[in-house]
Amino acid sequence: MKVLFTIISAVLSLALAAGSAAIVYFASGVVYLIIYIALCLVMFPLSGYLHELGHVIAGGVSGMKVSIIKTNMFSSAACSVSPKRGGNIRRRFIITALGGLAINLLFVIFGVIALCVPAINGVFSFTAPSSLYFLLLNIFPAEYAGGKTDMLTVAEAAKNEPTAQVLMAVLEIQGEVAAGKPLAEVEEDRILNLPQLPEDDYNFAMLTSLRYQYYFEKGDRKTADVYYKRLRGLGYTDKDFK
Repeated sequence: MKVLFTIISAVLSLALAAGSAAIVYFASGVVYLIIYIALCLVMFPLSGYLHELGHVIAGGVSGMKVSIIKTNMFSSAACSVSPKRGGNIRRRFIITALGGLAINLLFVIFGVIALCVPAINGVFSFTAPSSLYFLLLNIFPAEYAGGKTDMLTVAEAAKNEPTAQVLMAVLEIQGEVAAGKPLAEVEEDRILNLPQLPEDDYNFAMLTSLRYQYYFEKGDRKTADVYYKRLRGLGYTDKDFK
């Protein structure tokens, strides 16, 4: 299914690029067509960074720190989210997750406006094709090799699915700790009474890491070591405990 989503995104984006190129050519000539094509090629890798920048901006507005982990030219990228404070985590997380889609949509709209408004040279529509590609790529609720799409994470959070319940609980505690509350003072039930997730779910690893840190800070090294060995057995390294 993820291959189908990628193909659909690519075909629709190429169709938009071809249609825009034809309009630029007949309206402005071959020179502007060449400029349009060159700008499209430059814009394509930039659209991936702009998508992640959308998460960073939305996260900043909603009190979430977003760090870009990696960007991919042809597939979904990845970023990490850590709250600066607790409270309203689900709403703030959803806003942050939608930030990338929002900025891609803005560039698509700008490109379409450039084609439709005579006062604007159609060459400025170069922002639309690649932005449409990343918009469509992430608007399908799917999981690619690089991780879940934005819309899938939003859907899971909105439906309060088990994986999202665990994620929101972890983020809420992280937010409280970031605001100054010692991790050891968090109620133990909030860390233990959560849905059981499959071990290949990354949120399982996040929760296991949090449990390790929690018991380590409480001085219960025996219990902390259980969670440490659990993560190491799944292939995680020491940096994943931070």
